[in-house]
Amino acid sequence: MKPLLLALIFIITILDSYFYGRGLEPYQLVFEPLIIPSILAYYLLSSKRKDRFILIAFFLVWMGDLLLLIEWGSFFFTMGSFFLLADAIEFYKGVLELSIPVLL
Repeated sequence: MKPLLLALIFIITILDSYFYGRGLEPYQLVFEPLIIPSILAYYLLSSKRKDRFILIAFFLVWMGDLLLLIEWGSFFFTMGSFFLLADAIEFYKGVLELSIPVLL
């Protein structure tokens, strides 16, 4: 199951990059929101220990990603940036809790 999910993540990412490069925004809006949930699914299937900080980080980065897709003004850009920053903080707290060495 894991190799199939990795292939799916790879295909979704390649299609999103292709549509972005070609300027096909309607198709990109379909594939961009699928990247983070597919990575989350791989994490849930692969990890023996599900850390709540990592799950919160996945949710926040997904929210930030969705808000950055909307081009309705500076409010959505600000909120998207906020969610991405909050994600970075939650991820780092999870890394500290798990005692994983991180190169900064």
